[in-house]
Amino acid sequence: MAVPKAAVIGAGPMGRWLARHLTSMGYQVKMFDKNTKLLKELAVGRKISPANSLDEAIRDSQIVALAVGARNAARLIKQIIPRITGKTLVDVSSVKTPVVNALKQTDVKNNLILLVHPLFGPAARHLEDKTVLLAVYKNRRAEYRTCKELFSPSRIQIMSPKEHDLKMAAAMALTRILLLTMFDIWRKKSVENLVFSQKALRLAASTILTESSSLISEIVTDNPYTTRILR
Repeated sequence: MAVPKAAVIGAGPMGRWLARHLTSMGYQVKMFDKNTKLLKELAVGRKISPANSLDEAIRDSQIVALAVGARNAARLIKQIIPRITGKTLVDVSSVKTPVVNALKQTDVKNNLILLVHPLFGPAARHLEDKTVLLAVYKNRRAEYRTCKELFSPSRIQIMSPKEHDLKMAAAMALTRILLLTMFDIWRKKSVENLVFSQKALRLAASTILTESSSLISEIVTDNPYTTRILR
């Protein structure tokens, strides 16, 4: 039996997690990233190997997974969709509206679109107690079935892309704006004698500061519903 193949575009932390997860399911994975330094850092082996180009990565892959953020995913979709047919395109970005808008401008043909948002980080070692959000694009039944297969045994929560982004604006964008604002005020005022609750908030803000600027930008500025939540 032929070994199933998958392409992971984006060799950042989540892309590397996806590659490891897919290999654990028996896939042979090709990874591509414009940042060749990230590709060189890969723990390559028989099941994960770097691709020299986007075309090489997606050529024989049944699954094409984008782990590049919503803005880059929207741009790449316009390049990838015309080159594939009968494949599963997976997007794992934290915001779905830019991706959906790009898909609407493209003939997706008979490709299955899977808009997912794993509610866990790349350090996750198992999925038994994890949740994956599925933002249904077109074919609810087929998308749910494939999502269940790819991310078993995690819990799958189904919603529309709009509902997803509204929830993320409240749960992720708003909390980051508030915490980072408080952290900045305390830093400028040199506030050191904090009560317990303030220390907890500062710890939460410090954790957010370890996130990449591109991730924070995606969560806060690429979500069109952030401004609605702030009103």
